Amino acid sequence: MGIITYADIVRNRVNEIKEQRAMLARGEDPRAVIPTGLHEFDKRAGIERRILTVIGAATGEGKSIFKLHISMAAAQLGYRVLLLDFEDPGERTADRSLSTITNIDNAKILGLELSDVEMKQIITASENIYEWGENIEFHQGLIDTNEALGIIESSDADLKQIDYAQAFPESNDKTLERTISDFAWKVNKNAQETNSANIIYSQIKSAVEERGLRQYERAKGRDPDGPVFVEGFRPFGAADLAWATALGQRGKGLGYLFRPNRYRRRFGETVKDNVMELIWPKKNFGKEGRVVVGFDGAHAKLYNLDKKVAT
Repeated sequence: MGIITYADIVRNRVNEIKEQRAMLARGEDPRAVIPTGLHEFDKRAGIERRILTVIGAATGEGKSIFKLHISMAAAQLGYRVLLLDFEDPGERTADRSLSTITNIDNAKILGLELSDVEMKQIITASENIYEWGENIEFHQGLIDTNEALGIIESSDADLKQIDYAQAFPESNDKTLERTISDFAWKVNKNAQETNSANIIYSQIKSAVEERGLRQYERAKGRDPDGPVFVEGFRPFGAADLAWATALGQRGKGLGYLFRPNRYRRRFGETVKDNVMELIWPKKNFGKEGRVVVGFDGAHAKLYNLDKKVAT
């Protein structure tokens, strides 16, 4: 192999851009971003190919809804999706999809509190899902890192999602942190080699909750009649990932999911829990910052807000 110079890299990239523009003109989609349908998020290169993206979220923050949203959005556009789900049973994921399409509360579906009309809606929705559901390869249940890597490396999916890092068992000779770090390095390598967008989800440390409570109490101490202060509950960086700081360092993109009104309601403020923040403290090839989207937990749905509120 001869010496490769940076001039070669730039020349090859320009030729690649020319070919990709020609592909777009032919109706093909060679872009490096997997569309999510969340407009402001996509503009910032939301889910990128050839890198590892790490997404952290507290328990109950809406990770399952975000994960399902981007899986559905990609599959409906014809992209192939691999979903390794260690936490959610397949039937609960199916309930969320049916709820998203029918606008029937997923709690009603779970409780079988359905009218005949609603049952017909569910059947019609399922037929719609069959059209794109074949594009999602779904694996559920706990497995170790070797099994997970075998599935990931044998897949030709455009989007590969692993939920979640802390579900892996520790190996005999490695800590959980090292187990997760080594796994992340291999998943990142797979993204580069297969031109896929790879996502690993992560829990966050309980210290984030403790930090938020301290800051909330200080704010109320300064002004008992002031608005509810939730800033401290937002995760800030890789150090907020549970047992996985190295995971955040491995990822070229690091994001967090946060629902501020969930905390305001918890502290007595009367507000709707209707927005989710997509917070990106690290985005090597996109735009860092925060995007706010609509959140509908009852129907497992994310949506674009009419008014731009990205920062």
